[in-house]
Amino acid sequence: MRTSLLPALAAVSPVLAGFDTWAPPGPYDVRGPCPMLNTLTNHGFFPHDGQDIDRETTENALFDALHVNKTLASFLRADAYHGSVLAFNHTIFEETKSYWTDETVTLKMAADARYYRIKSSQATNPTYQMSELGDAFTYGESAAYVVLFGDKESQTVPRSWVEWLFEKEQLPQHLGWKRPATSFELNDLDKFMALIQNYTQEIEEPSCESRKQRRKPRGPSHFGF
Repeated sequence: MRTSLLPALAAVSPVLAGFDTWAPPGPYDVRGPCPMLNTLTNHGFFPHDGQDIDRETTENALFDALHVNKTLASFLRADAYHGSVLAFNHTIFEETKSYWTDETVTLKMAADARYYRIKSSQATNPTYQMSELGDAFTYGESAAYVVLFGDKESQTVPRSWVEWLFEKEQLPQHLGWKRPATSFELNDLDKFMALIQNYTQEIEEPSCESRKQRRKPRGPSHFGF
């Protein structure tokens, strides 16, 4: 009888929070559009109701669950994710997965998925807009699910881990995932965001070249659309 009460207690008791505890959100719990943060909330690293999340809670949650340096974690606004009206979109995720062309997802695949997802949004949504800050943030998001959730040395992550995380919002320990042994630092984030940007430029440059070939030059050539 006591065992059967654990899922219910996990939703209200921070003492039971951790890797071996998981409970889906209840009818009055708040979740946002980020599967990673929703996952950590379901495991109790954040308050299970998704509310009243402060900086200290964020620092502790990201360090305890993912070994993110607490200084870096303090810059990540978990409270900005929770409470959003946006929900996880399975159709969009299917499009994203189409660019993961192997059982191991690389940083290059993540860059491809990001780039073509943005292009798809631009083509289908007449009100689409993205600020410079928002654009930069997407580089960090794309890098994170590979090198923060996976292996930052090889810059890869098993596809099955990411699919389970996104679709179930649960840590895939049964598939072999473990908390990273080394901490994720600010310089790691800067490095991998720069790599995503470089991969993106490699995608864009052939398009730029083809456009230049189709029109007469009007002066010194330059990179841009």
